[in-house]
Amino acid sequence: MSPKSHHASGGDRAMKVSPKFSNTSAYITLVSSDSVLFHVESDHLRSASVVFRDMFDAATHSSKETLLLDAPAKSATLFLQLCVCNPLPELTIVEVRTCMALVDKYDEFGLRNEIFVGLQTAATTHP
Repeated sequence: MSPKSHHASGGDRAMKVSPKFSNTSAYITLVSSDSVLFHVESDHLRSASVVFRDMFDAATHSSKETLLLDAPAKSATLFLQLCVCNPLPELTIVEVRTCMALVDKYDEFGLRNEIFVGLQTAATTHP
């Protein structure tokens, strides 16, 4: 399922903002399924995902946009860390599966390879 547009009207103030993605001047705000806000530069999403790139190319306006992300905050954080090339923390297999589901959903094949390389490195470093 693709992200859904959501035009919030002041209700965002009661929502928690992700400390890792708190730049309120960012063009895009993603809202996780558990109501955490992620302020992200559209260029990061555009370069990481064909789905986001096509969505932004099709947009007819240039105002700030709020999109609902069909994932909880923890998964969204891992996914966005990959999008902006931040190092990932050590992950459990459940977290890897959840993050991979988002990578597949948003067509981020380059990120899939990065995850596999990270898993291979972790497997050889921490047998």
